[in-house]
Amino acid sequence: MAYNTASGTATSGADFGASSGTLTFAPNVTSQTFTVAITNDTTFEGAENYTANLSAPTGGATIATGTVTTTINDDGTGGPPGTDNDTPALSIADISVVEGASAVFTVSLSNPSTSAVVFTPSLANGTATLGTDTAGAGTLEFNSGTVLVPVWTAVSGNVTIPAGATSVQLRLATTDDVISEGNETFHTHRHSGLRRHYGCRHRHGHHYR
Repeated sequence: MAYNTASGTATSGADFGASSGTLTFAPNVTSQTFTVAITNDTTFEGAENYTANLSAPTGGATIATGTVTTTINDDGTGGPPGTDNDTPALSIADISVVEGASAVFTVSLSNPSTSAVVFTPSLANGTATLGTDTAGAGTLEFNSGTVLVPVWTAVSGNVTIPAGATSVQLRLATTDDVISEGNETFHTHRHSGLRRHYGCRHRHGHHYR
C-alpha cells in the first residue's frame, strides 16, 4: 500500500517534511507505521494541518479510511510526547530621557507571528504628571515607519505590530521647564487581546529633572 503526505494549511518542506513510500503487511500483521518530521521554529503560526493519504492497496485489501488530517499546534497545547509554545509575549523596557526630550519606548514581541498582533497602549502618572511634566496622554505616537526612517503617527486606540515584525516604537514628549524637581517617572501600559491574548505588564518611563 502506498502512502504520502500533502500540504493543508501547513506547508510541506517548511512546516513538515514530505513523506512517501510503501507499507508492506506480512501475513497476520495488521498495522504498520510511518513517520512525518515536524519543523520546530520560533514563529507563532497558530494551528496548521496537513494530510496523510493511503492508496493502491494490493493482495485483495481495500482502504476503509484513505485520508487523515494531522494538526500541528505551537501554542502549548500540542503533545504527547511534548508541547511547544511559540505564543508571543509583549514587553516594554524601562528607559531614561533628559527633560525636554521625547521618551521613545520599544514594545517587543518575544516571537514573531504570522498574523498581526494588536495591543492598546495607555499612560499613567507616576511621580511625573502627564500633561505637565510631559505632553498630554492624547499626544502619544507610534512609529508606523522604520527605526531608520520613522513615521510618527498619533495613537488612536490600538497599535498593530505587523505580521513578521517583532517590535514597535511609542513616543511621548517631555516638558523642559526651569523647576528643580529631581527624577520623575510616568508609566506606560500595554493591554492586548484583540487578535491574541497576552498578559498585561507595567513598565516605567523615567525622565530626569
